[in-house]
Amino acid sequence: MLTQAIANLLTNAMLYTQAGGEVHMATELAVQDGVQWVKLSVADTGLGVREEERGQLFERFFRGSASRSAGTPGTGLGLSIARHVLERHGGRISFRAPDQGGSEFALWLPPAARG
Repeated sequence: MLTQAIANLLTNAMLYTQAGGEVHMATELAVQDGVQWVKLSVADTGLGVREEERGQLFERFFRGSASRSAGTPGTGLGLSIARHVLERHGGRISFRAPDQGGSEFALWLPPAARG
């Protein structure tokens, strides 16, 4: 299931980044609100998300205006599925709009117990 969530983010980044753009994937151990997380982020220099659409990103069947105007195929289920997968694993997904444009999505997971 986690593989599907990661694939959804990478597929979106590649679909919405024009020729000559960039897609970056990174992992890190991050601390937020005193809690340690494993963070996997996918950032692109693509079309980005309009501010007024950001609250709907993780809703089922939502497709932003950028996807519709670009004629990009899709059902609007990828981010909703990713959110559901992360929640089932005790994590979450987040969105950030970088200052230079594009999008950054991050998967936040609790670290595996060492034993």
